[in-house]
Amino acid sequence: RVALRVLNWAPGLELELEQRIADGFEASHPGVEVVVESVVNNYGEKLAAAIASGTPPDVFLLDVPDIPAFVDRGLVLDFAPYLARVGYDRDAVFPQ
Repeated sequence: RVALRVLNWAPGLELELEQRIADGFEASHPGVEVVVESVVNNYGEKLAAAIASGTPPDVFLLDVPDIPAFVDRGLVLDFAPYLARVGYDRDAVFPQ
């Protein structure tokens, strides 16, 4: 069984929606467990601490201003080369 740890800053209703998405992913991917963790306060600090301690989440949210620093340090994977293979439509989201 594979466990994917997802970190976000979702409160209340938003967190419930995130969990429903995770539940749907699990249902369509047997053997994968999605653990959704919400950090409403001090998200950036807690994310940085998790990365520094060697226990980063598998998936996490970033604000646009933070993305270059994570990319420059090699802390995030550019998914662009994989998009066509999984049928992801880039035109369905903002170009940024």
